[in-house]
Amino acid sequence: WYVHWGFSVLDAFPCSMKYWLLVSLLQFDGMPFLALAALLRLHGLNVTVHLPNNSAELFEVLKLSRRHTAVVLNYGRPALGQKGLGHYAPIGGMSNHQVLLLDTNAWRYPSIWVPLD
Repeated sequence: WYVHWGFSVLDAFPCSMKYWLLVSLLQFDGMPFLALAALLRLHGLNVTVHLPNNSAELFEVLKLSRRHTAVVLNYGRPALGQKGLGHYAPIGGMSNHQVLLLDTNAWRYPSIWVPLD
């Protein structure tokens, strides 16, 4: 999405092409996590990005989350025995080192408790 010189690659294209390029990219490659954060910021949300290296770091991030804070997790569906690749899901709760993933694709996959191990 971005190049090292500090501007978006999309800035080089006319508006009429930007829509087509974005739809094509998202359709086949999905939205990168940092691009999702940027999109949420554009909609006026206060976004803090945490990229934990392991489940212990994720657990610490969740423990420090304040009330009225939404936490979105990006995970690989195959790790849960599901079809597909990367996916985003809001975390609906936490208990005993498990998180409740509220799957946005509930018609295919119901919400599920997932251990943080």
